[in-house]
Amino acid sequence: MNIQTELYDQYQMRCPKVGKHILATFDEQSIWVYQAYNESIGNFAVQLEISN
Repeated sequence: MNIQTELYDQYQMRCPKVGKHILATFDEQSIWVYQAYNESIGNFAVQLEISN
């Protein structure tokens, strides 16, 4: 897996100035998605996974 990166300052210039967005990249075989979330959502997801 070789994910291309860029400097945050350069990325920030291309980012939407308002609203929510999801980061993603892809190649011929895969798609990688990143979305930040707050601590309460993360804790809920962990508890849901543990109980299932």
